[in-house]
Amino acid sequence: CDRRQRQMCIRDRAQTLPDTGQPTQYLLRDEGGMVTVYTCGPDGSPTRLARQTDIYVNLLPENDALRVKQGMTVTGDAALQEVLEDLGG
Repeated sequence: CDRRQRQMCIRDRAQTLPDTGQPTQYLLRDEGGMVTVYTCGPDGSPTRLARQTDIYVNLLPENDALRVKQGMTVTGDAALQEVLEDLGG
């Protein structure tokens, strides 16, 4: 799907956590050439390392690599899983 559809999918698939009632927000970014996932605080800033993937940023398509290098925000666990599957091929 194109970028607009992907953003809509990400927004529509957000899952809420019972304790806060808010979906978990994640930040994907490039660290050491790998896609790294952080959870974000209420202000949207990264708070803790959630996972280090085995996805090499330099092997991604140019648009995806640019989005990761700029910091890609994803809302919800299902959306995170989908984005990581898309990036990981």
